[in-house]
Amino acid sequence: MNIVAGIKVLLTEAGVTTPIKLDRMPAEPDTVIMVKDTGGVEPDANDTSTIDRYYKTFQIIVRAPEFTTGEAIAKDVRSALINRVNVGAENVLFESIMMLGEFQSIGRDDNGRQEFSANFKTKALDYEGTGYVPEAQSTQPMRTVFLDEVQDVNAPSPTDGQALVYDATNSEWVPATIDTNIVWGEITGALADQTDLLAALNAKATPADITAAINALIDTAPGTLNTLDELAAALGDDPNFASTIVGQLATKAALVHSHAIADVTGLQTALDGKAASSHTHAIANVTGLQTALDGKSATGHSHAIADTTGLQTALDGKASSVHGHTIGDTTGLQTALDGKAAAAHTHDDRYYTETEMDAALATKSPTSHNHDAAYYTKAQVDAKVATAVAIAVVM
Repeated sequence: MNIVAGIKVLLTEAGVTTPIKLDRMPAEPDTVIMVKDTGGVEPDANDTSTIDRYYKTFQIIVRAPEFTTGEAIAKDVRSALINRVNVGAENVLFESIMMLGEFQSIGRDDNGRQEFSANFKTKALDYEGTGYVPEAQSTQPMRTVFLDEVQDVNAPSPTDGQALVYDATNSEWVPATIDTNIVWGEITGALADQTDLLAALNAKATPADITAAINALIDTAPGTLNTLDELAAALGDDPNFASTIVGQLATKAALVHSHAIADVTGLQTALDGKAASSHTHAIANVTGLQTALDGKSATGHSHAIADTTGLQTALDGKASSVHGHTIGDTTGLQTALDGKAAAAHTHDDRYYTETEMDAALATKSPTSHNHDAAYYTKAQVDAKVATAVAIAVVM
């Protein structure tokens, strides 16, 4: 039962145009679908018919240079196979086709191309002459398949002694003649004697080396971000994440920016309903203001004494602005006056008159004056006194 060949026909009939390869992922082209028979067989316990039917399993891998391209092709493959019932291709009747899980990203190959994988199972029957039967009940002999009948092989005229050799240039298998001079045999002797093989094996990484390398790669990454799949999911499975973020940032405003009034929805309408920052109000515009002013006096106004409570009583206790006092009204004034002379009085002979004072002062020297040679200076007097005292002491 050629399950994978039948699946290829179903995909092609459904309009899938991506190249489809069987059982082995080729190096080229970059964009390709690979269908592989995984050999799984399990009885259908729910089938109560007299014919035993069996589920067959297969895997589909989609490869593309870009994540989004591969994802789109995977969706096309899913749509082409799911819910297909009782369809025949390549002498196989597919009663039903089911996915065992959605397509998942399995990372990138050695050339950086994104790959997606999904597993399927199908309830399939072989064609038996006049009808379809389960593969286990088929009486059809296995058919010999020649090189020119194998998918993706360019061998129009195969000959004896040829083998398949992959032509990477043309991305296909081609026949090649086996060199009969090559002697195939087994390796004999102890491993230590196979020096080249032992050296090669010793150069390989041990499980401990691989574990150490993986641990070093993970380092202290959190448990939710320590696999490539988790990192890809955190980046939205976007292979151009950096470009995407740069593109998104390009649509944002700078941290420091300004807006015109027209850029803010509804702002102009809101401002139209507001007063200018510098404005005045009429009294009538302020609720209750006129009533409040009516209860107030004018800025220029006067009051009668009676309008001010207690003012008349206070004034009654004050003297008139024009008034007089008797000597007795001023405490101590009479005593002070008794010690003074009358405004008009005379002096007896105990006092000098102004004329007498002027005559007496006229005979006196000024406060600043000099003495001529008829007078001794203080220094001369002091010297003569000192000499006289010294003579007296001697005598």
